[in-house]
Amino acid sequence: MRLTPRRTHRLALTAAMLLFSLLAAAFLWWIGQDALEDLHPFQFYADSGTYLRTYRGETVFEGALVDVGANYLGPIAMLTLVQGNIYAVMLLNVALFTASVAAVSRLLGLNAVVLALWLLINPITVSSLLSVNKEIFLFPFLALALWAHVRRKWLPALLALLTAVLVRWQMVIFYLMLLALVGPWPLIRHRGVVMALVLLLISAAYRAIQPLIEPILHYVEGSFESYEGVGSGLFEWTLQLQNEGLYFLVFPIKAFHLLFGMGLKLEKVFFPTEIYNDLFIGGHCLVALLLALRAWQRRLLTLRHDLVAAAALFLAVFCVTPVFAPRYLYFVFMLLALALAGAPAQLRAAAALRHRAPRRAQGAAQVGAAGS
Repeated sequence: MRLTPRRTHRLALTAAMLLFSLLAAAFLWWIGQDALEDLHPFQFYADSGTYLRTYRGETVFEGALVDVGANYLGPIAMLTLVQGNIYAVMLLNVALFTASVAAVSRLLGLNAVVLALWLLINPITVSSLLSVNKEIFLFPFLALALWAHVRRKWLPALLALLTAVLVRWQMVIFYLMLLALVGPWPLIRHRGVVMALVLLLISAAYRAIQPLIEPILHYVEGSFESYEGVGSGLFEWTLQLQNEGLYFLVFPIKAFHLLFGMGLKLEKVFFPTEIYNDLFIGGHCLVALLLALRAWQRRLLTLRHDLVAAAALFLAVFCVTPVFAPRYLYFVFMLLALALAGAPAQLRAAAALRHRAPRRAQGAAQVGAAGS
């Protein structure tokens, strides 16, 4: 059987991820399983330990699986499926990642190995593959959302929406807005106008719901007061203006700070004292900055690019959070990696050309055969 380039890339991706799985299993056996039980200082995860303890019934859980302040549905479902086995969780994570990367690459005509490498340079990607978490569901969400957009199909859009529930409730709002505003059937064509309207709408909505999120705001204020590190105070300043209804003004500053701020603290990234915050989150921010600079150099950072427009809308929805959580913006890194891996600016048009090309070639071959 003759191997096509696409099949070769797929086999190479499978081989690479099998090697990753072996290395990941060795890490879990040597360090990871103790770290998940708080018996080793190398904390490579955010909430994995909490999900494991909740699944085992070691912590009292009285809330809903999906709530405004927490989302346990995806991680608990995964742990239930594999009966809490951390090695099976890792293998399931790798399978979701590999299948999603292969599907996206096939849909957009990309080299699957190149796309996987762009994604794997981010420490959060590695962390997401190693243990139970919510970020892993971003990969099937991306594959389903792209399928829906490129092929103009509602079923994958519905499946993407259901997958978004497993990530965060804000992800559902983002995807609904994406479908309505910059999706296959946009209500408004000019994307700059869309972003301006979205920012004004979010600013007004945030101001209106402040009484409902007062406990969260008090918690955030308390964390500012108890923070012992040295910070710039920029996030606190933007949050104060945001509370006054001025989110649309501070959005660019807040987005830049959340996306890249911790990556600029190079001494913490390369000489970490808190493993997860300094190495994984700081490393994520640094890599995201480098990718953004590369995308700017290649003139990809324009709203005319479908992936960049989606990233801008995502930032508008997620940067409004009063909690300083750069990992919430990991999806933006994924979209940048996809753009740099060679994804076309107009996804649907490029995919349509690719879909028609084999048919034209097949028709030409049949005509040639008939002529002979």
